Amino acid sequence: MTTPSLFAPASGTASQPIIASDCLSIEARVSHVVANLKRLLTEGYHFNIATSFGKDSAVSLSLCLQAMLELKAEGTAIPECVVVTSNTGIENPEIDRYSRRESAKVRQFAQENDLPLTVSIVMPSLSNNYLVQILSGRTIASLPDGNGKCSQMMKVEPINRHKRLVLGKFGNDRVVTIIGKRLDESAHRKADMISRGESAIDPIRNDNGEYI
Repeated sequence: MTTPSLFAPASGTASQPIIASDCLSIEARVSHVVANLKRLLTEGYHFNIATSFGKDSAVSLSLCLQAMLELKAEGTAIPECVVVTSNTGIENPEIDRYSRRESAKVRQFAQENDLPLTVSIVMPSLSNNYLVQILSGRTIASLPDGNGKCSQMMKVEPINRHKRLVLGKFGNDRVVTIIGKRLDESAHRKADMISRGESAIDPIRNDNGEYI
C-alpha cells in the first residue's frame, strides 16, 4: 500500500498527490488505510500480499493483518489471503534466515488467530535459474547500467509465476496485490507512482489488468 491519504481515489489515470502529512496523525493514517483494507475484504477481494520483510512491505503486511483481525473480531467472514516472499537462492545467509523466521512468525500468527492466510516462499526454477543459465552458456552476465536480467529471472519471474496461480484460483478480478511503496523512496519511484495513479484507497489495474 502507498502512504495512506496521499492520493485521491484512483481512476486509472494519473493523479496528483494530496499532501496530508501536516493534517493527519500517524494514528489517523493507520485507521484510514485499515478501514479501506477492511472494505475490500468485505467486498470479497482476496489479498496477495507481496513482502520482502523490509520496512515498507512489512508495514503493508502489518496493516493487512490488522484489518483481518478487526474483521475477525467483528464476526465478518474473511476471504482467503496469501503472503508471498521470494528467495533467490543466493541471499546473504543472515537475510535468508531472517526472512524464514519472519515467514514462520506470520504462519504462526495466522494459525493462532484462525485467519485464512497462507505464506509462500518462492524460488526460481532450476531450468530458469540465472546462474545455471550462465554456467550452461545460455546467457551472459548482466553488467552495471545493463539490463536487469538477473533480478527478473531470480526474483520477479518466480513471484509472477506464483501470482498467476493465485489469480487462477480466485479469479483475476477478485485478487488485489498489496505492495509497499513510498513516494519519498526516490524521485524516480515518486514519478512512477504518480504517473500510474497508485493509491492507498482504491485498487488500480496495472498493465496486465491486475488489481494493485
